[in-house]
Amino acid sequence: MLRATLSQLLVHRGRLVATVLAIVLGVGFVTGTLIFTDAMRASYLDRFARAERGVDATVEPARGRLDQEALDGVRMLPGVAKAEPRLTGEVVIVDHGGRAVQDASFGISVAADPALRWQEPTGGRLPAAPGEVALDDATAQHAGLRPGDEVRLGAGGRVVAFTMVGTVDPGLSGRFRGAAVAALPTADLQRLLGDPGYDRIDLVARPGTSPEALARQAGDALGGGVRTLTAAELADRAVRSVAEELVAVGTLLGLFALVAVGVAGFVIHNTFTILVAQRARQLALLRCLGAGRAQVFRAVVAETAALGLAVAVGLRALLEGLDQPLGTFPPFRLGGGAAAAGLATGVLVTVVAAVLPARRATMVAPLAAFRDETLAPAATAGQLRLAAGGVLLAAGGVLLWLARSSGSTAVLVAGGAVTFCGIVALAPALVGPVARALGLVVGAGGGVPGRLAVGNAVRSPRRAAATTAALMIGVTLLAAFTTG
Repeated sequence: MLRATLSQLLVHRGRLVATVLAIVLGVGFVTGTLIFTDAMRASYLDRFARAERGVDATVEPARGRLDQEALDGVRMLPGVAKAEPRLTGEVVIVDHGGRAVQDASFGISVAADPALRWQEPTGGRLPAAPGEVALDDATAQHAGLRPGDEVRLGAGGRVVAFTMVGTVDPGLSGRFRGAAVAALPTADLQRLLGDPGYDRIDLVARPGTSPEALARQAGDALGGGVRTLTAAELADRAVRSVAEELVAVGTLLGLFALVAVGVAGFVIHNTFTILVAQRARQLALLRCLGAGRAQVFRAVVAETAALGLAVAVGLRALLEGLDQPLGTFPPFRLGGGAAAAGLATGVLVTVVAAVLPARRATMVAPLAAFRDETLAPAATAGQLRLAAGGVLLAAGGVLLWLARSSGSTAVLVAGGAVTFCGIVALAPALVGPVARALGLVVGAGGGVPGRLAVGNAVRSPRRAAATTAALMIGVTLLAAFTTG
């Protein structure tokens, strides 16, 4: 049986290619989803922490704003290489008709020192000279503004005209979410707001000065009316401020990874189901030669395990060879979790997905090798399948209703998954009526091939359901990922 199993992998190369493709798709989907998930999480954290990039320490007022005297004072400290103020205030972006572009709009200051400009230009450039401004992409597009156009900003009863020089990404600060953002030089924003103060002062340390020492120097110089934070404390605050968003994103992407594992198993299971059906006569011949049911079962499972392990190891080596940054997106790298998931999918999911086809292979009677017939499933099995499908469909509907009322992403994905499993279980019962209805159209216009296709689907609903399930999975995943 061992020699027969190994020969199957070498002799029937067409079947081998089909099996390997199924496992490659499954393992690649799981590993790719996890790698993309890690990259998205890193990108999300990077955008939230972008506002603190390049800062070694910062000084914030305990109340009110910091004044010019505080800025001059910290610039004189021995450990300070650079000190740049930062300011944010509510402004109004006025369109050509004199109306506010957005209900909520903020002006954010752009540092004079390029090293401390945390904003990212998405088009054109950041403002550097007096009278220049950059808008966020959504606002610029909504107002029909492009670099070179005049932009009017209002605050405190005054309206000032600026020249747009680019568009800017303000990051993912919760304060700016859904609001229009105008980035302009600090001095211009002060004059517009009519406020000479600053929200904070960012500090860059001289070589040899630690962020902790820099924060202590600034705190001692300015007294008790301020608080100082190091770069590490700023990063911790940024992460804490977005903890809820990170949990939501992590949950959503983690659920997608679980869906990927399920899809991989489904694709592999369908492939082995078809292959076992094609090999029914060969397996029956092995039974005639004395192979027991347990031997046939172990032979099919051993074949799937060998293929799963080989493909998983090969794909891992390939991905490790491609372990490098791609484009401008955060680096796609193969971490330990993604590699382990790929190996587990390649071996465990492949074996588990092949258990039912392997068990079905043991049910092939020895005499089937000498006659043209296939095993007809028992009526009770069909009834159990329909009952299970009905229960799953009802349970999925309840979960989807609960997800709509609670707003829970986890319940939503669970409801979709359970509903999908119910539809898959009911598919054999649905294929017949649907095929007959479509046969009225296909049979009329398709001639003999069309009638044969309809008759084949009606005669073997389970096989038709299994083959069309792959298409159904593809459409479902596309819709689910787009929605997510």
